Amino acid sequence: MKRTLTVIGIVVGLVLVLFVGHRLLAKPGTGALEYAVAPVTYGALSVDVTGSGTVQSATTANVYPSQAGTITSVGVTVGSQVVAGQLLATESDGGKLENQLLTAQAALAADQASLAAATQPPAASQAQITAQQDKVQLDQQRLTADQQVVAGLTVTAPQSGFVQSLNVIPGQSVGAGQTLFTIASPSVITVTGNVFQFDLPSLSVGQAATVQTDLGTNLPATITQIGNAASGTVKGQPVFPVTVTLTNPGTELNAGVDVVVLLGTPGIYIMNGPVTYSQVAAVTAPATGTVDAVDASSGQLVQAGSTVLTVSSPAAQQAVIQDQATLSADQATLATLLNPAPTTAATLASLQARQAADQSAVTEAEIALAGLRMTSPISGTVTAVDVAVGDNAATAGGATPAFSIENPNALQLVVPIDQTQLAQVAVGQAVQITTDALPGQTLPGTVVTIAPTGTNSLGVSSFDVTININQNAGGSLKSGMAANASIHITTIAHTLMVPAVAVSGSGSQASVVVLVGGRPVVKKVVAGLSNTVDTQIISGLSAGERVVTATVTPATGSGLFFGGAGRKAAAGAGGARTPAPRATGGKGKGKG
Repeated sequence: MKRTLTVIGIVVGLVLVLFVGHRLLAKPGTGALEYAVAPVTYGALSVDVTGSGTVQSATTANVYPSQAGTITSVGVTVGSQVVAGQLLATESDGGKLENQLLTAQAALAADQASLAAATQPPAASQAQITAQQDKVQLDQQRLTADQQVVAGLTVTAPQSGFVQSLNVIPGQSVGAGQTLFTIASPSVITVTGNVFQFDLPSLSVGQAATVQTDLGTNLPATITQIGNAASGTVKGQPVFPVTVTLTNPGTELNAGVDVVVLLGTPGIYIMNGPVTYSQVAAVTAPATGTVDAVDASSGQLVQAGSTVLTVSSPAAQQAVIQDQATLSADQATLATLLNPAPTTAATLASLQARQAADQSAVTEAEIALAGLRMTSPISGTVTAVDVAVGDNAATAGGATPAFSIENPNALQLVVPIDQTQLAQVAVGQAVQITTDALPGQTLPGTVVTIAPTGTNSLGVSSFDVTININQNAGGSLKSGMAANASIHITTIAHTLMVPAVAVSGSGSQASVVVLVGGRPVVKKVVAGLSNTVDTQIISGLSAGERVVTATVTPATGSGLFFGGAGRKAAAGAGGARTPAPRATGGKGKGKG
């Protein structure tokens, strides 16, 4: 009953609209009304669903640092073409992950040796035992030597004195045996001067001498060296070098200070010379590595045993780890040889479990170490680079990706489809795609997904439909371009249809206006499928009837349109105009 009243209300409303339109448009002096009409015909109805959207890459990837560290190299820029697995950037964590992997590998090797030893036959000869004991002894000696090298990475002053010729700075790479610095002890000093050859017979090594300072202090010294060859000539006479040695009484005599030396007894020969420190020690790097810190400066007075600088050497530290693992494994083997009791099932299970855990630790460490190398997961174009050499990289955690990559050969188009048309769209349907960027070209596509939820705007819901673009027109189609999609739903080969603008409502609630005796009459119909031009009529009309698509005023060309708002009148699309009936009741002559 309620639906019947609704239909009656619609019909009455349409009649009123026609009546009012007729009264308004048929004012005296404006001319008679005409109706744009179109015939009811049979034909083929092609139904498409259309929409517009933005082209985007179907395959995109963001690359985040998986480990914290410092970026050491970046191998790509925005626009670079990359292939899957290609190196994008590297970072360093100061060798921590490398040492972690080496430690895990050493533990695995030790437990593998223990497991192998546990499963060996229990009997062992004395020769085997002796050989294994010798091996353990060599392992211990090697471990001790490598531990001394690691201990030596903290480089200390071998004697108290002044730091001289400091040759390294923090961050510098050094090789084993490379001189790092020299240190001179001021406690024992020497003075070397020249003596005429005719004075040499009165001098001998071990003879007492006296050193006179600028302050007039006389210090006891001893002749420690007399040159065998002349060092030059003075006033035509050959001179020979003579060196005296004395204990420095304090800080009065510094290297480079010139002093007077009295030689012989009672000091009748005089020579001059500079003070030099006789106890100078060169300190070398104990292993290949990197200088981490320098705790003293050139010329600084340091005490014996105080730290001058530190060196980091992952190789030396790994050698100790490997030595310890080898020693443990060989000790375990020796213990098995000395105690050939059969291994219990529980012990074997425990060793096997330890080996499995070791293998997992190695795998995790390998993955973590590999994370210092950021690689591209896909082939494509780099669209964003957000890291630079020297940056401190943090793990993903919601941060901006280090790199973004898109595959330009795999594109999609996402278009919103009205809820009233969504039921006609299905995954797998063929799509025709056009864009203003490629005029005259139509690209094939396929519906791949339909959004499960829609977006409501002004009371109308639409659902995003994703379409794969099957061809890229030679790469001319770009991500970000606007494009149109036409999804073909069906083609009805032979059906009754009228212009879409002539139909109001839809389904069983649809209606049209037909001319009966030249006058408009609202007629209820059942409408089927529709496109932007024509609508299928399932029942309510017959071929040859004429439906009104618009009411126009000849003088102005304007009037009352039928059907959906904003559509073209059928008269503009092949329909005909029929004059409105005059007072005599004449019948219109429009053609379908």
